[in-house]
Amino acid sequence: MLLLSLKYSIASPSLIPVLSYSSDSDPIPTWLVKECASVIIPTITNIINLSLSSGHVHPLFKQSVVSPLLKKSTLDNEQLSNYRPIFKHSLISKISNVV
Repeated sequence: MLLLSLKYSIASPSLIPVLSYSSDSDPIPTWLVKECASVIIPTITNIINLSLSSGHVHPLFKQSVVSPLLKKSTLDNEQLSNYRPIFKHSLISKISNVV
């Protein structure tokens, strides 16, 4: 069985964009994750490894907050087709996508 060994630190170039903003679905604010990264990252690594080895992703990690964004400021904001969806994923979902 192959288990992934994550060796990310908060300064890792591939992880910094992931921690740029928090979603409404995140129970912990991003700034707090950054402050406690040395404690939290091993736990997140364990969760991702267990998910990969079992082939099961918890439904909470699949949820996103969807917000409408007007495509162009000159378009009519009353017409729904002038909007596009913006998905804000949870922190653990964003980190697992980097893997």
